[in-house]
Order: sequence, then C-alpha cells, then structure tokens
Amino acid sequence: MDLRNRIVDLISESGHGLKEKTKTIYTMCPVCQKDDKFSILKTSGSCICYRGTCTFGKRGFVDWVELTFGISSKEAYAKVFGREYAPKEEFRTRWSLKIPKPVDEDLSPTEKLLTGLKDMKWPEFHMVPIESAEGAPAAEYLAGRGIPLDVATRYDITFSKTYRRVYFPVKMSGKYYGYQGRHIDKVEDKLKVRNNEGFARETLIMFADQLDGSDFAIVSEGPVDAIKFDLIGGNVCTMGKVVTQKQLDIILSYGITKLYLALDDDALYETNMLAEGSKLETYQVKVPQSCKERCALIGKKADFGECTFEEAKQAFENAAPLQAKNERAWVPYED
Repeated sequence: MDLRNRIVDLISESGHGLKEKTKTIYTMCPVCQKDDKFSILKTSGSCICYRGTCTFGKRGFVDWVELTFGISSKEAYAKVFGREYAPKEEFRTRWSLKIPKPVDEDLSPTEKLLTGLKDMKWPEFHMVPIESAEGAPAAEYLAGRGIPLDVATRYDITFSKTYRRVYFPVKMSGKYYGYQGRHIDKVEDKLKVRNNEGFARETLIMFADQLDGSDFAIVSEGPVDAIKFDLIGGNVCTMGKVVTQKQLDIILSYGITKLYLALDDDALYETNMLAEGSKLETYQVKVPQSCKERCALIGKKADFGECTFEEAKQAFENAAPLQAKNERAWVPYED
C-alpha cells in the first residue's frame, strides 16, 4: 500500500484541503479545526498538531481518520488499510502508524540483517514529546545547538524531565532498537551520555530510515552531527568513529551507491580504512573553514554538530572523492 496516496485520497474524501511538502502533508486538525499547524508524515502516517493549545498532540493517521469521519477505531483502520482490524497487530502507537505487512511478504534486505535484534517500545514511560510544554527545556537546548523544534520533532526526539536528558532514538526499518541520551545541563563528562540497557552500538545505525529512497549515505559520528545534514537527506549516525562491519552492512542494505564519510578530524585513520575497504564511490566530507574559524574564536572543537544546516550542505557539496586505494584522507608524516 502506498501510504502517501492513501492519505491524500482520504483527505480528499473528507472534503478538507491539503498542502503537500517534501516529507509532510498539511491539512485540517480534527480537534482545533486549524489547517496551518497540522502535519502528517508521508512515510509513517505520524500526525502532529503544532498549535500549543490543541489537545490532539502526536498520534497516528488512523486517529485522524477516526476523529475526522466520526467513526470507530475499527472502522477507521478498515478505511485506511482496506481490511478488517486485527486486534493482535500493534498497528498504532501514540507516535506513528505502523503498517502491518502481509504474512507472505518477503523480508527486505535490512529486515533480514535485523532478525534476532529485539526492538523496544518508544518512548519510555519517563519521556515526553519534545514539542510538549514539559519538553521545553530540551527544545531550548537543541535550539542552542542549531536544531529548531520542527526538525527535532521529525527525528522523534524526546525529553526526560526526571533525568534531564534529551533522547535520540535508534530507528531502523520502522522499529526502535535503542536510544542515546544527552544531558542538557553542564555535568561531568562521564555523565553526559547514557544509552539504554543492553545497548549494542556495533549493530545499530541511528536515523537509518533516512536512507529510504536515498542514493547515498552521509555517515556521521554523533546524532547532532547527523541532523545537521537534514537539508541533504541520507544522514545517519554510527554513535562513534569506528564503523563496524555490521553497521556498514545495514547501511548498504538500503541500496545506496555512494558513501560520504563525515567523521571528525581525529577519525582520519577510520576514514582511510573505510575508503580502502569500500566498493562504492566514497567521499570525505570536511568541516567548512567558516565553522572552524567561528569555533576557534569561542574555544570550541569544530565538528559538524557546530555547523549550521547551510554549512553542512556546503561541506557535502564540496566533498572530495576517496575512491582509489592510493587516495587517502591524510598522509603520514615522514622525516
């Protein structure tokens, strides 16, 4: 089923207008009846009303159909999927619409690689949506890192007021497999980052579904680094400079043909090893000089997390090829 087409068809059937953008569709909110703040994500059916006083919040497209047409949840499900609601299927969560696959459908290459990995419920009980009133401290923290609220919302970022951390989820092939939390306050280095229990970095790619339909992957070390390439797409995070074979296999399973390595300057060895072992067109993405100069003035380390979206786009466009095995990102010093 093409979810985007089904969303458009049902909006038309409801008699409401719509405004389509690259990743979202705007239409009438069934609660506050406003059409300028209600967004539907085309890839998952996740709906959100950005109007602060609206109680719709963030739900699935089935909820929109149920409220708009004034029908039961079972009838709404049937209207979206064209078949009767199956109670055992977790087709709907507060966060997104999960489209059930027919039992006879073959697994995708990515799903085959993820077989055996245990997915998790997202968000956890102590987390709140970043766009909620309680999520304001995290929204302010991310704004300070150059990430506006609408972008943060699209990446399913949450906040825990209990632990004072902003959480970035690991979502692959539509399911959640873990998260990385960053403290929003100034704390000791050892307290800054916390992962979920059982976190296995070597088998996980954060924001992996950004590769859906992309011809390339932009591989970054951290979540903020990766999000800064949002204007380009294909942006993923390995949560460290060492990219494991399993991580690389997951990236390749999405069918990309080009690899852009946006690792930090201190990951030159890792960049070289990936370039030499890659069978794809491989490029090195470097932090722009404008970002380096700005960071030097304030005594910060220059990395992609400190870039603006425009600087990250510029870095991508200026990426240097590292295709041949004798082409390296650096040359060792020799006396």
